[in-house]
Amino acid sequence: MRRSRAGSAYLARRPGWWSVPAGLAGVVLRRRTMVPAPRIYLLAAAAGAVLGAAAQLAFGWPWWLVAAGVVAAVALGFLATGFRGGGAGRPLATEVLLVVDPARGMRRERQAMVERFRAAPFPLYGLPAAWPGPRYLAGSGSRQARGERPLVTSLSLGHGDPAADRGPQLVVEVRTEPDWSRPDPEPAGRSRPEAVPIPVDGRPVEFELLADGRHWVARGELEGRTLVLRARDLAAGEVELVRVADLAPYVAGSRRLEDEEARRWRPS
Repeated sequence: MRRSRAGSAYLARRPGWWSVPAGLAGVVLRRRTMVPAPRIYLLAAAAGAVLGAAAQLAFGWPWWLVAAGVVAAVALGFLATGFRGGGAGRPLATEVLLVVDPARGMRRERQAMVERFRAAPFPLYGLPAAWPGPRYLAGSGSRQARGERPLVTSLSLGHGDPAADRGPQLVVEVRTEPDWSRPDPEPAGRSRPEAVPIPVDGRPVEFELLADGRHWVARGELEGRTLVLRARDLAAGEVELVRVADLAPYVAGSRRLEDEEARRWRPS
């Protein structure tokens, strides 16, 4: 399963031209769906040497040129799979933009994230409208089989300031593919999971909660889906979840957080 998080405008300026070729090469290398073992190149070199010797005898071609051509062809064949790869769930055009023009790439990625949330194939949950703090799109997860479009498997809505070290924060993730297993018994002195009821749309839902100081994480099942809550400086008894029908506050909050981060990175 691939996961992607809400974009961050961590680059305020375009990169120097000298870094673009290396960045584009890195994009292709990361996106490869097939990575050859070193012995593949050794076998290609050996086969190329044999073909080169035959070509030299028959046509007078330099044997080493034929051998190098065979190795290059094998390398290009594996490299070409990078143009079909998933690249952390991003389209190739977005990956290229993130290298050539990071600001445009981040805008494109942010818009794709917004569209992913607006087309959510399952209900999303967050804190009620009375929550006074920031809201933002906290991330998404997807699964993709070869030759198929990515399938969204999780979406997360955030509440609070993700850049702050303290203060109330809650991330509510909805998963269609549970991947949480019950924790092993904790060592002495560590808290153990406990069952706590948390209201969801006005009715109590039992969550399994594990606390660690100011932080806690909880898991619950609702309508065949898994809800995972990650909180800081917020008591579980103060949490009430509602179905989110209007994503506008979360979209606006994400843009505001990205703008603030861009200002922090922008040279003075």
